[in-house]
Amino acid sequence: MLVLDPATCRQPCDEIAAAAARGGVDAVHVRGCASDREAFALTSRLVEGLRGSRTRILVNDRFDIALAARAHGVHLKDRGLSPDEVREAARAVGAPDGFLVAAAAHDAAGARRAASAGADWCTLSPFRSAHGRQGIGEEGVRAILEGAGVGCPWLLLGGVREGDEAVVAALDPSGRWGLAAIRALQDAPSLAEVEARARRWREAIEASAAGPRPRSC
Repeated sequence: MLVLDPATCRQPCDEIAAAAARGGVDAVHVRGCASDREAFALTSRLVEGLRGSRTRILVNDRFDIALAARAHGVHLKDRGLSPDEVREAARAVGAPDGFLVAAAAHDAAGARRAASAGADWCTLSPFRSAHGRQGIGEEGVRAILEGAGVGCPWLLLGGVREGDEAVVAALDPSGRWGLAAIRALQDAPSLAEVEARARRWREAIEASAAGPRPRSC
């Protein structure tokens, strides 16, 4: 999954997303927009621009914007509205079948909350320390998996790099995992390299995991 943050994109967001989609990412998570108007406009362009591709567009936390922009789903913050509450509300206002509801988790309790509330997947973050936040690291992921587990497909987020797929595959051979990238894709020196990195990552993940893939790796 590409996590797209307009505040840190070095190239046009739409073009980064398109390049990542050509490389095989299953989802683009739009976050960090300066205003609701920007979030709606960017999401609407991505939905239209990537129509017909395998890539699904999700909006960070705001399922009202996701619905208005005809996005494929929403990615909820930890300790906010629960996935089952959002799914019920979305259905009540006519969300299409298959509307995706993902959720963030930062520890084992958050992962359990997401799974028990019916999240399509959760992100475990941050993997590596950044911006003053302590990363959970390989040992943190292992502790979560060896404890109560996650209970739903999960994506590793936060400072992930090429090669991390081998680490995660060794921790969770079920294949119910994926990787989510921000700067690893956004900071590529060219759009061609965004596409190439996404493709290498996709191929490496598929080669590393034997089980069914989450929809968003």
